Amino acid sequence: MEVVLKSFPQIMYVAIYAGILVSKIKNLRYLLNQRAQYLSDVADNADDILKVSKSVLLIFNHYAFFVFA
Repeated sequence: MEVVLKSFPQIMYVAIYAGILVSKIKNLRYLLNQRAQYLSDVADNADDILKVSKSVLLIFNHYAFFVFA
Protein backbone atom coordinates (compact mmCIF):
# COMPACT_ATOMS: atom_id res chain seq x y z
CA MET A 1 0.00 0.00 0.00
CA GLU A 2 2.87 2.30 0.83
CA VAL A 3 4.39 1.80 -2.62
CA VAL A 4 1.07 2.66 -4.29
CA LEU A 5 0.77 5.88 -2.30
CA LYS A 6 4.34 6.88 -3.13
CA SER A 7 3.88 6.19 -6.83
CA PHE A 8 0.40 7.76 -7.01
CA PRO A 9 1.62 11.01 -8.66
CA GLN A 10 3.43 9.01 -11.35
CA ILE A 11 0.35 6.84 -11.90
CA MET A 12 -1.82 9.95 -12.27
CA TYR A 13 0.69 11.48 -14.67
CA VAL A 14 0.65 8.34 -16.82
CA ALA A 15 -3.17 8.20 -16.71
CA ILE A 16 -3.51 11.84 -17.75
CA TYR A 17 -0.93 11.39 -20.51
CA ALA A 18 -2.72 8.26 -21.75
CA GLY A 19 -6.02 10.17 -21.77
CA ILE A 20 -4.46 12.96 -23.83
CA LEU A 21 -3.02 10.42 -26.28
CA VAL A 22 -6.39 8.67 -26.66
CA SER A 23 -8.06 12.03 -27.28
CA LYS A 24 -5.50 12.98 -29.93
CA ILE A 25 -5.82 9.57 -31.63
CA LYS A 26 -9.62 9.93 -31.75
CA ASN A 27 -9.27 13.43 -33.21
CA LEU A 28 -6.78 12.18 -35.81
CA ARG A 29 -9.10 9.30 -36.75
CA TYR A 30 -11.97 11.78 -37.19
CA LEU A 31 -9.82 14.02 -39.40
CA LEU A 32 -8.65 11.06 -41.48
CA ASN A 33 -12.25 9.91 -41.95
CA GLN A 34 -13.19 13.41 -43.11
CA ARG A 35 -10.27 13.45 -45.55
CA ALA A 36 -11.24 10.01 -46.87
CA GLN A 37 -14.82 11.17 -47.41
CA TYR A 38 -13.56 14.30 -49.22
CA LEU A 39 -11.30 12.23 -51.48
CA SER A 40 -14.16 9.84 -52.18
CA ASP A 41 -16.33 12.79 -53.22
CA VAL A 42 -13.53 14.12 -55.44
CA ALA A 43 -13.19 10.71 -57.09
CA ASP A 44 -16.96 10.56 -57.68
CA ASN A 45 -16.89 14.03 -59.24
CA ALA A 46 -13.94 13.08 -61.44
CA ASP A 47 -15.81 9.97 -62.56
CA ASP A 48 -18.86 12.08 -63.45
CA ILE A 49 -16.69 14.54 -65.38
CA LEU A 50 -15.08 11.65 -67.26
CA LYS A 51 -18.50 10.26 -68.22
CA VAL A 52 -19.65 13.67 -69.48
CA SER A 53 -16.40 14.15 -71.40
CA LYS A 54 -16.82 10.78 -73.09
CA SER A 55 -20.38 11.69 -74.05
CA VAL A 56 -19.28 15.04 -75.47
CA LEU A 57 -16.50 13.38 -77.45
CA LEU A 58 -18.91 10.79 -78.84
CA ILE A 59 -21.35 13.52 -79.90
CA PHE A 60 -18.54 15.58 -81.44
CA ASN A 61 -17.20 12.52 -83.23
CA HIS A 62 -20.67 11.70 -84.55
CA TYR A 63 -21.24 15.21 -85.93
CA ALA A 64 -17.67 15.51 -87.23
CA PHE A 65 -18.17 12.31 -89.20
CA PHE A 66 -21.19 13.78 -90.98
CA VAL A 67 -19.62 17.20 -91.52
CA PHE A 68 -16.32 15.95 -92.95
CA ALA A 69 -17.60 12.82 -94.69
